[in-house]
Amino acid sequence: MRNILVVCTGNICRSPLAEAWLARALPEARVTSAGVGALVGHGPPEEAISVGDANDLDIRAHRARQIDHAMVAANDVVLVMEKGQQRWLAEQIPVSVGRTYLWGHWNGERDVPDPYRQGQAAFEQAMLLIDDCGRQWADRIGRML
Repeated sequence: MRNILVVCTGNICRSPLAEAWLARALPEARVTSAGVGALVGHGPPEEAISVGDANDLDIRAHRARQIDHAMVAANDVVLVMEKGQQRWLAEQIPVSVGRTYLWGHWNGERDVPDPYRQGQAAFEQAMLLIDDCGRQWADRIGRML
C-alpha cells in the first residue's frame, strides 16, 4: 500500500488536509488527492489553510484535481470522505471497487462532513475527524509498508 489517493468532493478542503496529514504520518508512502467534483485548479479556502497551519500542515500550494480512471488505477488504496463518494466511484470508475474505503472506516464508518462554506468551526471539526481517523489508517498502513 505505497500509493494512496485521498478523495473528497471539491479537492480543496478535506482531501488536501488528509493528504498532507497522511503524507506526514507515512513518509515512505506516495499520497495524493483528487475530487469527484473538483474545483480544478483552485486552491484551498482560507479556513482550510488556517486549520492546516494550526496542525502543522501547509496546504497553500495545493491545486484541485478531478479524479479519473488513471489516478485510481495507479493507487493501491483510495480513501474517501463520504459513503456517497464511494458509491459514485463504484459507478463511474469500476476499477475503484475493492480498493476504495471510507476515511472513517475504522471509526464506525463515519463520514467526514464537508466544511466548505460552513465556517471555521466546521473546518476545525473536520480536522479533528481527519486526525482521529487518520491515526487508524496510518497505524494499519504503516504495518504494511
